[in-house]
Amino acid sequence: MDNFYIETQNLILRTATPNDAAALARGRNTQFVQRHNLYGQSAEGDVMRELQQYFTIALQLRATGEVIGCIYVKDDLMRYHVNCRELSGWLTEEHANGGLMTEALNGVIPALFKLGIQRLSTWVFAENAPSLKLMQKVGFVPEGVLREGCRRPNGQTSNVCLFSMDVRDYYGRIKDLEDHNPQRNPRYSEATGLLQGKLLKDTLQLILQLGLPYGQKLKAAGISPDDINGIEDIVKLPFSDKNDLVYNCVRPGIVRLHATSGTSGRMTVIPCTQTDLDLFTEGLCRALKMQGCGPGSVVQNTFGFSMFVGGLGVQAAAERLGATVIPTSVGNTARQLQFIKDFKTTILCCTPSYALHIIAQKEKLGYTSADFALKSCFLAGERLSPQMAKLISEGLNAEVYDVYGSAEMTNVFAGCGHGAGKHIPEDMIYAEIVDAAGNPLPEGERGELVITTLQKTGLPLVRYRTHDVASITSSPCPCGRAGKRLMEVVGRTDELIIYKGCKIYPSQIEYCISRCQGLTGRYKILREGELCVVAEGDCGDGEDLLCKLLKQVTGVKIAVKITRDFVADGNKFNPLQP
Repeated sequence: MDNFYIETQNLILRTATPNDAAALARGRNTQFVQRHNLYGQSAEGDVMRELQQYFTIALQLRATGEVIGCIYVKDDLMRYHVNCRELSGWLTEEHANGGLMTEALNGVIPALFKLGIQRLSTWVFAENAPSLKLMQKVGFVPEGVLREGCRRPNGQTSNVCLFSMDVRDYYGRIKDLEDHNPQRNPRYSEATGLLQGKLLKDTLQLILQLGLPYGQKLKAAGISPDDINGIEDIVKLPFSDKNDLVYNCVRPGIVRLHATSGTSGRMTVIPCTQTDLDLFTEGLCRALKMQGCGPGSVVQNTFGFSMFVGGLGVQAAAERLGATVIPTSVGNTARQLQFIKDFKTTILCCTPSYALHIIAQKEKLGYTSADFALKSCFLAGERLSPQMAKLISEGLNAEVYDVYGSAEMTNVFAGCGHGAGKHIPEDMIYAEIVDAAGNPLPEGERGELVITTLQKTGLPLVRYRTHDVASITSSPCPCGRAGKRLMEVVGRTDELIIYKGCKIYPSQIEYCISRCQGLTGRYKILREGELCVVAEGDCGDGEDLLCKLLKQVTGVKIAVKITRDFVADGNKFNPLQP
């Protein structure tokens, strides 16, 4: 059998028969082996309970020689789509935590796939606008008019529209989600776009319900969740910052507290619910999956197991993927190297500066790359310059993957190893780029990154200004994953140097240093009247070359000094790049 047909005008359970295709083509109702019409005269609460019970039974069924199917909505029930908000969420939300249609498909499609069914078809009356919209939201494609002038039970006539979907494609989407790789599906951005408006509205309602500080900004601006009709309405909302994160973090439902001192030095406490931790684990699973983490991988986790969010997060994600995890935490580098050798570590998780320290100690203790089985490094916690990435890759003979993340958003944007930016989990985070005045910038233009969390429940963020300067692109990635990507973070708005009328970011200086052979990548910026870049290294004509490159990139002449050692040089300055 190539096709399986679903009866959509009643909530039913039935078995497909060989006559279904012919019966549907004639526009006639098929015979049902078993039929459950749950609407009747039930009250709204009873309808919900019956739907949930029916849905549970339907997903427990498995095909035994014949295809078992269910789904979904009677015309009378559709009126509840308009009038009953609770039921509306069940019937229309395109999301894993709700939506009877989507969840039923997720339960039925794998059985159809295993039976070799190629297409799943259904039909809807042309005047049934909610059903037409829902069909397309969950992935059905309109195939045209199946029959014209079909008489409906109310005596009116209507065209019957045919919809279908490719079972293999939908099954692939399910597997991608199970495999922590949803961006492999080309419809990822399209599908998440349908979700984001609903999730944003839910987030605003939660903020008001919890009495969070940002709720006062909403009230002052005269904005309510009902004003949000789609993610494009996010521009109506005010921005938030660290001042909106100060409140009583201990309340029922909070299972863990994390904290970060941030670049401002003030500790920010991040309360996490179990939902938040599960989302963070999923985000890190996707990031680790991009570098091949799974059964057979040996992951050495050197991140701190403290208030820093990364250590426990990486631990949970690697374990979920089936890897063997060595929770060494930070420090005791000699033992770290011994473990890398003895346990044949394949993935090293650390900060970029600690990776450089490990390389230095490796050479000091007499290890060579041949002693190790390392395949990749998972780097987080600090900005990674191209020069540092190259040094780490060569020093450990491993591929380098880095992520962008923060304790505030409790998630990560993950690099795929192709150097084309970091993939944004658009089903969890909505990212914008704005100028200094807060105006949205077009794709590809550089500005401040602003993030909105779409599923966090402990400390939701709405239009949170990160002060990180970057750009966003949706151009195709060489890895084949769909969706938007965050390009290189070039600095922070509070790191911006304005010198002789030109804007200079540390990343521009790092780029110029990376073009000069003989320089280590460590540098200092001194400003005592004139701006001066002090770079560590040893190269004869390096000062002239670096000075020339800096002027080409920044547009202004900058003094340069190259020294073999910062301490011996006598400059007391904490380098921006460790």
